Amino acid sequence: MTQIKNTEDELLNIFQVLGNPKAKPPIKPIIPVSKSSFYLGIKNQIYPKPMKFGKNSFWSKAEIYAAIEVRKKARGTEA
Repeated sequence: MTQIKNTEDELLNIFQVLGNPKAKPPIKPIIPVSKSSFYLGIKNQIYPKPMKFGKNSFWSKAEIYAAIEVRKKARGTEA
């Protein structure tokens, strides 16, 4: 069994990554794309693959933000 090296890293579900405007209170997206675009991005290795726990999928918060930083650097923006 593998151990998580960074115990401070959070796991996010799909609604925490893509947002959920119907939630009370609404959840602001980290990556503002549709679910199908997000899964296409996973297939094309733009976004990280999820960790599966039963039927549930979770993403490492650190990996999501790292993918965003890679995209920023690819377009030449550090902001």
